[in-house]
Amino acid sequence: MDTTELAASVAPLDRQSPAVASLIHQFRNQLQTMASLVSLAAQRASAEESRAALDDLRARMEALTIIQPEDSASGGLLAADRMLTLLGHRIRQLYDPDGRRRVAVKICPLQAPPRQTGVLAQIVTELLIKIYRSEDDEAEIVLAEDGEFLAIWLTKREFADESAAASGSLGELLLEGLARSLGGAAVRGGDGLVRRVSVPREANGVDFTR
Repeated sequence: MDTTELAASVAPLDRQSPAVASLIHQFRNQLQTMASLVSLAAQRASAEESRAALDDLRARMEALTIIQPEDSASGGLLAADRMLTLLGHRIRQLYDPDGRRRVAVKICPLQAPPRQTGVLAQIVTELLIKIYRSEDDEAEIVLAEDGEFLAIWLTKREFADESAAASGSLGELLLEGLARSLGGAAVRGGDGLVRRVSVPREANGVDFTR
C-alpha cells in the first residue's frame, strides 16, 4: 500500500472524528520530521562518522516518540518532568549502556502542553548528544525555573573534544531553531557552542507545580 492508498483508507475516519484526524496529522508530521533528519544526517556524515550520525539520529527519534498519540489527544498538561527524565534514561542506553559515564539530567517538577513538551524533549536530546559525542566522563543538564523563563543549561563549561560538538554543527543549528519555536533563545558560550536555552514560561503554558 502506497501513501495515496493509505490516505484513502483513513479518509473516512478522518472525516468522522476530529480526534482521529489530529492523530493522523501528528503521525504524518512525525514521519516528515524523521525523513528530514535522515536526509540531513546523510548529507553531513562522512564514511567514518556514519555510525555516530546514526546513533545521533536514533536519539532524535527517541525525542520525537517520547509523547504518545493519546497524550497529544488529551489536550491537557503532560507530566513533562517524568517524560524528560525517561528520555534521558533511553538516550543513555544508546550511548552508554554500561553506565560508565556520569551524565545527569535534573528536571524540576514541570507540566507543559504536548507541543511544548515535545520541543523541550528535542532540546534536552541535542544537549545530551553534545555531551555523549564529546569525551567527557561527567556532565549535567539542568532544567529549572528562572524567573519568567524556563531555562535548560549544561553545567559543563569546557569539553575535552571540541570537535565533537563544533560551532555551526547540525546540533547547534537545531538548538537555535527549537528555542525560537518557543519564543526563546539559545545562548552560545565564548567557544560558539550553545550551552543554555531559555524560553518564556507563561507564553508556553508551562506550570512548575505537580
